[in-house]
Formats: sequence, structure tokens, C-alpha cells
Amino acid sequence: MMKTERLRVMKLHLVHKTVPIGPDNPETPGQPIHPDDPDGPTWPAGTDKASLTKTITRTINYLDKSTGKVVSKQVTQTVTYNRTAIVDEVTGALLGYDTNGDGNVDTTNEDAAWVAANGDQWSLVTSPDLSDDGYGSPSLAQVDSVTVTADTADSVVNVYYDTPSTPSTSGTSGTSGTPSTPLVNTSTTVTNGGINGKLPQTGDEKNTNLSIMGVILLALSSVLALFGLGKRRETK
Repeated sequence: MMKTERLRVMKLHLVHKTVPIGPDNPETPGQPIHPDDPDGPTWPAGTDKASLTKTITRTINYLDKSTGKVVSKQVTQTVTYNRTAIVDEVTGALLGYDTNGDGNVDTTNEDAAWVAANGDQWSLVTSPDLSDDGYGSPSLAQVDSVTVTADTADSVVNVYYDTPSTPSTSGTSGTSGTPSTPLVNTSTTVTNGGINGKLPQTGDEKNTNLSIMGVILLALSSVLALFGLGKRRETK
């Protein structure tokens, strides 16, 4: 009787070698994956550093409301997102992205591959008290915390302070800070035979004095004229 031999079939699954590419080991798209094989596969698009990391920034400025002048130190907050591409070394294809650090493809959606590197919050910032510099309350008492995603845009927040008022000084008028010129009453009354002559008020003391002298001379002329007329009558 003949023995029947069983054939054993073994299946081998050949897998291409892959390599993770992140912001710490970026490559140059278009360059050979294997330098000793210049005609071989090249690094695909999306493996350069700019494609694998992004930093989102919030800038807080403290400004004088009237002049726009910086009145306190600027605050800058950043959140960084990274992603790791998985590349087939044999074909040069970008297979997807690793999101948990195990070196395997976890997603093929590049927008879902971002992972926060240092937390995903812009923390709350309290506006400084500048009352010692003469400023009042800020337009925002605080800038609230924000959860930042990979799609969040950069942000600029301006906090304004009212300009300190300039204290008035003695001898000034209003708030202009310009000393007011005291007014001099130059009104003068001269009596001449019961007729009062009143000079207008001006700010020019010299002109006033000349006017007074003119009135006095006119009065003297009138007196002399009357005296001469009386003398002629006596002569007759």
C-alpha cells in the first residue's frame, strides 16, 4: 500500500520597509531615499519640515488709547503642532501618518494627523495695573484662555489704557497748559468842565498812556482858550 505524502504550503507576506519622518528628521522632497541609488525612489511631498510642524501664536499688546504708544511689555503665547509621516522606502510613497508614536500608520487624513507638542492652550493673562503711571483701568481686565487647534489662526489682542490727564498748574487757563495773560483795565475817566471822556479798554498800556496825555492836553487847551477869552473881555 502506497503512502500519501501531504504537501505543506507556506504563505509569506512580504512587507516593504517604512520609515517615520517628523519635524526632528525632515527630508527634502525629490531627493533620493537611498543616496547610493540616485535613480531609485525619492522622498515624497509632505516630508519637509514646513509640512510637519506649525506654530500658532497669540500676541497681546498694551497700548495708550490716544497715541497707540506701547505702555507695557508685549505678551507672546505659542502652541506647536507636529505630525509624523510614514514613508515606504521601496516605492517612495507617503502611506499616512503616525499619531501615537508606534511607527505605524494611524490615519491617512493629513488634517487629523496633527498632535499638540506642548499643550493646546493659550493660558489666561491678567492685564497689568498701570495706575502708578497715571493710567486708568484697561479695556480688558484679562485676556481669556483659549483652546487652540491645528486650524486656529494666529491672533493679536490689543488692550487699551486711557491717556493720563495732564494736571493744571497755577496761572493756567483751562486744560491747554498755556498760562493765561491777565487783563489790564485801562479804562480812564478824565473830567473836563463836567464832560467825562472815557477811553476804550485795550491791552496796550503805551497807547492808553498816549491817549490820556492827549485828553489832558485837550483839556489844558480848552482852559487856556477860556482864560484868553475872559482876558479879552476885560480889556474891552
